[in-house]
Amino acid sequence: RFLEREGLRFEGVIDIFDGGPLLATRIEDTRTVRDSIGLPFLAGDAHGEERAMLSNGRVEGFRCTLVQARITPDAVIVAPQVLEALEMEDGQTGRVRSFDV
Repeated sequence: RFLEREGLRFEGVIDIFDGGPLLATRIEDTRTVRDSIGLPFLAGDAHGEERAMLSNGRVEGFRCTLVQARITPDAVIVAPQVLEALEMEDGQTGRVRSFDV
């Protein structure tokens, strides 16, 4: 049901390799993508703040993680190792969606 809440729908096809249903959606119809915003990511202390899904926003070399972050109207503050995992530099813009709302 999680995938259906995200906007994926059964296409009436069963996968021949695992026997599971084939679900599909358009990227812009996926809830997490639609609800995410672009903000600069800054290295700092974000311990104990809100849980958020962050991505580097790239197609080639896409990286995504679920971490604690401090989201302000102007930036997302994350631990330096998060930027490293996302293969981003301090101040680069990525995509963020809070999961504490």
